[in-house]
Amino acid sequence: MSATAGIVGAMVGGGCAILATQLQSRAAHHQWRRQGRRDEYARFSTAAFALLFEYGKLTGACEQGAIRGADLPDWRERLIEHHEDVSSRIPLLALEGPAPVIDAALEVQTAVQAVLDGLDEIADQTRSDEVVHLPSSWVRKLEGLGVAVGTVLDTGGRALD
Repeated sequence: MSATAGIVGAMVGGGCAILATQLQSRAAHHQWRRQGRRDEYARFSTAAFALLFEYGKLTGACEQGAIRGADLPDWRERLIEHHEDVSSRIPLLALEGPAPVIDAALEVQTAVQAVLDGLDEIADQTRSDEVVHLPSSWVRKLEGLGVAVGTVLDTGGRALD
C-alpha cells in the first residue's frame, strides 16, 4: 500500500510540476506578447509625432514667409518619408494591437493622406517664386491629423494597460 501511495504521490507531484511549468510558460508568453504590443505602439506613436513635428516646422516656416513654391517638392519628399514610416508600422501594429488601436492608427493614415493631398493642391496653385500661404482648409486637415494622433495615444494608453 505504501508503494502504491508513493507511486500515486509521484504521479500527482509530477503532474503538478508539469502544470506549473505550462502555466509559467503561458504567463511568460503573454508577458512577451504584451511587451511586443507596447513596443509596436511606442514605435508607431514616435513615428506619428515625428511626422507632426515636420508639419509643424513647415507651418512655422510658412508663417514666417520662408517657404516659396519651389521649396514645396522638397518638403513633400520629407513628409512622404515620415508618412511611409508611419504607414509601415500599421501592419505590425495590426498583428499585435487590439482593434481600437488599429482603427485609430488607420485614422492617422487617412488624415496624413488628406494633408499630403492638400499640400499637393497648394503646390499646384503656387508659383515657384511665390511665398507659400497655407489656407485654413489645409490647417484644419493638419489639426485633424493632430486629433487622430491624440486618439491613438488615448486609445493605446487604455487598451494596452
